Amino acid sequence: MLSLLRHSPLIREFARQILKEQKPPPLGRWNIEDCPIKIRNKIDLANEDHCGPCGQYALEQLEKRIETRIRDVEKKTDGINDFLTKV
Repeated sequence: MLSLLRHSPLIREFARQILKEQKPPPLGRWNIEDCPIKIRNKIDLANEDHCGPCGQYALEQLEKRIETRIRDVEKKTDGINDFLTKV
């Protein structure tokens, strides 16, 4: 039986695949990203870590999010304002 295992390339490859140690996936900054949005965010955060003053990037992003939300709310409430002024 052991001689069959040693000489059969198919069984040998199958056993090698089963017994092979799995490397843990890289985490954090060292993870390989496929999503272009995640890649852009990672680049921006890396640049902030090394080039910009502390917290400036975070404040700018927060201001952008607030402005976007305000615009979204204004768009949604324009129809309500038109309806209320007609009544």
